[in-house]
Amino acid sequence: MPLNSGLPSWGVVLIKYSHRENNMRNPKAIPVVALTVMLAACGSKKDANESNFSAVIERHWEQACVVVDPNAGSLTPPHGYPAAVVLAQADGLWFNKAGAETENVRRTAPFNALVAAGLLTGVDGTTKNPYGNNMVPAKIYSLTDAGKAALDSRKGKTATDFCAGHLKVDSIVRYTPPSDSFGHTVSDVVYTMKAVDVPAWVGASEMKTAYPGLTNLVANGQKFQTTMVLASDGWLMSEDFARQ
Repeated sequence: MPLNSGLPSWGVVLIKYSHRENNMRNPKAIPVVALTVMLAACGSKKDANESNFSAVIERHWEQACVVVDPNAGSLTPPHGYPAAVVLAQADGLWFNKAGAETENVRRTAPFNALVAAGLLTGVDGTTKNPYGNNMVPAKIYSLTDAGKAALDSRKGKTATDFCAGHLKVDSIVRYTPPSDSFGHTVSDVVYTMKAVDVPAWVGASEMKTAYPGLTNLVANGQKFQTTMVLASDGWLMSEDFARQ
C-alpha cells in the first residue's frame, strides 16, 4: 500500500522528517509512525466499499447451507425420516391410470434423485391417509449413512432437507452511495454468490434433473440484493441489524 495513498501531504512529510532527523536518536520512531500512517490509509469498517460489504455478507451466510429439500412445496409434508410419500390412485375421481402415474412421478422424483445420489433408500409401503383414517399406498424413504451425514441437523428430527454446500461471495456488482433513510445511513448492494464445499452427490445426473435451481447455482452462481445499514461498529445487513 503506497504511504501517500489517501493521505494528506503532511503524513508523507512526517515520515520523511522522521527518517532524516530522528533515525539515529530514536530508531523505533520510523516503524511506529509508518505503521500509524499505513493503518490510517487502510480505512475503517464504516467505509462504503466492496471489501467491507463482502465481509459483512460472508458473516451473514457463514452458517447457512445450500439446502436440498425433496419435500419443498408439498401440501402434506413428512416429518423427518423415514418419510412417506402418498401415491396417487387411479380412482376415476381425481386421476385415471395415466394421470396417477404422471402424478406419482412428480411426487417421488425429488426423493428418487436422492436415492440415486446415495442419500436415501426407497421401498413400497403404506401410510396413514392424511385426509382420513385408512392406510394408503406410499413410497417410504429412509436415510442411508451418507444421508445421515448430509442431513441439515440444525432443524432437528423433523428435517427432510440436506446440506449441499455453503455460499461464498463471488462479487459485489454495485452499491448505492450511502444515504439517509428514516434516521439510518443505508446503502443498497447487489452481489453474486457461488456454492462452495459442494459434495460429490450433487453431481448425480438425477439430481441435475430434479433440482435445476441447485445445478444452476453450482455452475453459475446467483445474484442477490440487500440493504446495508451503518451501525456504530460498521455495516450490517438490514436483517441482522436488530439482532446484533
